[in-house]
Amino acid sequence: MTESTEPGHALAIVAHPDDIEFSAGGTVAGWVARGWKMHLCVVTDGEHGTYSLPADRRAEQLASADTLGITRVHFLGMDDSQVEPTLELRATVSELIRSVRPRRVLTHSPKYAWVFPPASHPDHRAVGAVAVDAVYPGARIPGSSGGALSEPWSVSELWLFGDPEANHFEDVTNYMPGKLAALRCHYSQRTGGSETETGLRERMAAAAQSAGMPTGRLAERFQILAYP
Repeated sequence: MTESTEPGHALAIVAHPDDIEFSAGGTVAGWVARGWKMHLCVVTDGEHGTYSLPADRRAEQLASADTLGITRVHFLGMDDSQVEPTLELRATVSELIRSVRPRRVLTHSPKYAWVFPPASHPDHRAVGAVAVDAVYPGARIPGSSGGALSEPWSVSELWLFGDPEANHFEDVTNYMPGKLAALRCHYSQRTGGSETETGLRERMAAAAQSAGMPTGRLAERFQILAYP
């Protein structure tokens, strides 16, 4: 997949605080460094995570977003572990896409990843399904998501993380410090420890090697869909 030459707006849509950092923090940091204006939509407050309070998790997410250079965070405030791919949620996300007008949308894969089950939390798959349908037809075709929506918008690229069949490996070696710094902002989840970093580096090194990158490189995996 050839990267767009001119930066624009991008929107990440995730189920919980810290989802974007774990799965695509290096990619987001790289996009921002190259001039992309990044928005983040967090569907739940992740209140069922470790030692979690919704207000704390929002504060942590805002701090992390600032570390990554994200322009704005949109919180939807749905209940953790209870997200369903409803028409109402699709309409909400479709309207957000029309408002932000991103060229790229980054979200969970709606597929189950049998090789790494933590990527396939029910909320992840539900949010991924909603985001895919919000990109097309929701945001693009008038009336397709119900309600009185604003002017339609066509997304050019959809980047799915956690997909069992990746077709793109983003080299994020130079942005690993930023990814780790963003994860450390989620202090209530104990995401800043050496075990977390070791596990991430192992998986990302394996991804880089599977893509034929030199030893020592780190990569994040995606399935990219291009829309005409």
